[in-house]
Amino acid sequence: MPKTPTASSSLTTRHSVLHLTHPDAHVPGYELPEAAATPLSRPQLLIGFVIAMVIAWAGFALEHYTHGAEDAQVALPWVLPFVGLLACIAIMPFAAKHFWEHNYHRVSIGLGLLVTAYYCFFITARPEGQHLPVGAANIGKSLSEYISFIFLLGSLFVVSGGILIRVRARSTPMANVVLLLIGAIIANIFGTTGASMLLIRPFLRMNKGHLKMFHVVFFIFIVANAGGSLTPIGDPPLFLGFLQGVPFFWVFEHCWPWWALVNGLLLVVFFIFDKRASFSDDRAKYDGDDIGPAVSFYGGTNLLFITIILIGILGHSKLCDQIFPGPWREALMAIAAFGSLATTPRRVHGENHFNYAPIKEVAYLFIGIFLTMVPALNYLYNNSTTLPLKTPGNYYFASGSLSSVLDNAPTYLTFLKTELGALDKNVVDRAITVVKRKGDDRIHESDTAGLSPESVSQLTNAVNALQKYHGDRVAAGTLSRDEIQVGFLLGDPKLNLYLIGISMGAVLFGAMTYIGNGPNFMVKSIAENVGAPTPGFFGYIVYYSIPILLPMLILAWALFLVVGIGHH
Repeated sequence: MPKTPTASSSLTTRHSVLHLTHPDAHVPGYELPEAAATPLSRPQLLIGFVIAMVIAWAGFALEHYTHGAEDAQVALPWVLPFVGLLACIAIMPFAAKHFWEHNYHRVSIGLGLLVTAYYCFFITARPEGQHLPVGAANIGKSLSEYISFIFLLGSLFVVSGGILIRVRARSTPMANVVLLLIGAIIANIFGTTGASMLLIRPFLRMNKGHLKMFHVVFFIFIVANAGGSLTPIGDPPLFLGFLQGVPFFWVFEHCWPWWALVNGLLLVVFFIFDKRASFSDDRAKYDGDDIGPAVSFYGGTNLLFITIILIGILGHSKLCDQIFPGPWREALMAIAAFGSLATTPRRVHGENHFNYAPIKEVAYLFIGIFLTMVPALNYLYNNSTTLPLKTPGNYYFASGSLSSVLDNAPTYLTFLKTELGALDKNVVDRAITVVKRKGDDRIHESDTAGLSPESVSQLTNAVNALQKYHGDRVAAGTLSRDEIQVGFLLGDPKLNLYLIGISMGAVLFGAMTYIGNGPNFMVKSIAENVGAPTPGFFGYIVYYSIPILLPMLILAWALFLVVGIGHH
C-alpha cells in the first residue's frame, strides 16, 4: 500500500528552482483565467509567422528604398496632428475614458493617414538618385522604423509573458530591495515593459498583506523606467536611437554612472520607507500552499528566445554583409515570439494572465505616432537653429519635461533630430564624402579646406567615431546620412554630452507621471486589480515624483552635465 506523504516529509522534499515548463502544466481540468488569451492553434501560429515575415520584408524594402531620404520642407501647422495625438493619449484616458477605449485606434490611424496623404500627394519632388519622391520617402522611412520598433516590443512582450516567477521569500525591506535591483538589471534585457510584467506580480505577492502606495510607486520608478537606461532593449527611446545609428553598447559605456546614481538613490530611499513601514507590519511567512524553494522560475525555454532576440539585434549588420541582405533582426524576433507561443505551457500564460491587449494598444497608438511625427521631425530639423536649445542641460530638461507628459520614444527622436539639424551642414556633407569614398576613408587636405579649426576637429572626431563603431559599414559605404550625422554626436566630446542629455532625459523623466512611459499605467492597473493601494494621477506627482524623483534627476544633471563627472 503506498505511503501517504506527511506534511513534514513534503517540507523536506527537494524542489527545483528552474523549470523549463511548468510542473502543473498538464493538470486535468485546469482552466485559463478569463483575462488570459486562448492559446493559438498550430495553423494560427504558422499563418501569424508568415504574416510577420511578410511585414519584416516590407520594412526591409522600405528601409532600402528610402535610404538617404532628404527631410521634407513642411509648414508648422502640419505639426498639429502629432501634438493632437499626444494630447489625446495624455488626456483622453481620464477625460473621456469610455470613448477613448473604443476609438483610440481610429483616432490614431485617422491622424496618421491624414499626414500620409499630404506627404504622398502634395510633396512630390524627387531628388536625383532617389527611388521615391521626398514625401513618400519620409513616410516610408518612418514606417520601416515603426516595423522594427514594434517587432522589438512585441517579441519582448510575448517572450516575457512566457516566463512565470514565483517568489516565496519572506518579505523584508532588504528582500524587496534585492528584487527591485534585479528588476533594474533585467530591464535592460527584457525591456522595461517585459521586466515590469515579469516581476510586478511576484513583487505584489511577496508583500501581500502590507502593501503601501510607495511599493507600487518605487516599482514604477525603478523597474518600469530608470532601470532600463543601459541598453537599446531597455527602453523604447534608446532603441530608436539605435536605429538612427547610436551603437548598441554606447549607452552603457557613457551612461552607466547615471544608472548607478539614480537607481542607487531610489533603492536607498525605498529601503528607508520600507524599513519604517515594517515596524508596524507583521510580515509573516506564507501558508502551507507555498511549500517550495524561495524562488521558482517557470518557462525557462524562453531564455533561449531572449538570446535569439539579442542575436538578431547585435548580428543584423553582419548577417546582412556576410550571408545576404534581409530583415534578419525582425526575422529572429519573429522566430523568438512564435517559438515562445508554441512552446510555453498554457498554465504559465494562465498564471501570468497573458493576453494581447497591451501590445495591441501599443501597436495602434504608435503607428499613428510614427506617421504624425514625420512633419514635426522635418520641421525641427530644418528650423533647429532658431530654437532656444543651446546646452546639453537644455536638451536634458526639455526632453525630460515632454517625456513626463507625453510618450518618451517620440520625444527622444524629436530632440535627437533637433540636435542633428543644428550641425553645420557643410561639415556634415564633407564627412559624408569621406565616409562614402570606398577604399579610402582617410581625411585629405581638400576635405578640410576652408574649415575653422573647430569644424576640422568635429569632422575628424566624427569620422574616427564612425570607423570605431561602424567600421564594416564605413568600408562598405552603406551608412545613411542620419547615421553619419549621429557620428558627430558620438565623436565630439562636447556634442557627446547633448546625446547623453537627450537619452537620459527621455528615459529617466518617463517616471514622473503615469503617462510618461508605457509600463507605468500597466503596473498601476495590475496593482489595483489585486487590491494594492495606488496614488491617483496627481497624488503620484505631488507626493512622490516631485519631492523624491525630481531632486535626484536634478542632482544627476549637476554632476554629469555641469561638473562633468564620469564623462569620457
